Amino acid sequence: MTFVFHGLWEGWKHPATEEWLHTCTIITGEPNELVAQIHTRMPVILAEEHHEAWLTNQAGKEVLTPFPAGAMRAWPISPRVNSPKNNDPEIMSPIAVLDSESARSSKTDDRRENDALKFD
Repeated sequence: MTFVFHGLWEGWKHPATEEWLHTCTIITGEPNELVAQIHTRMPVILAEEHHEAWLTNQAGKEVLTPFPAGAMRAWPISPRVNSPKNNDPEIMSPIAVLDSESARSSKTDDRRENDALKFD
């Protein structure tokens, strides 16, 4: 599934140097039920029926609503995702998650293995 984030962009020309600065941002908002289990906010994903209105400035903040949780899936992935040097397809493969009792008794790795999730 392909989806579009709500975002804003702007170009600003410095009056003294005449140099252009281009900036952009992804709008975040309230999480849906799925993402709320992981984080207190999420990128606002634009519903397909609002693409044209958003891009042509015909829609405003009324379309900044949480994406339906039922249209998303999540699973634990490796914390390797936190480094750009790890760039391989395996990085998005599901990993086993230790239950809390096993995690407490594990002496080999104190890092959380489930601190990254992939959304589809």
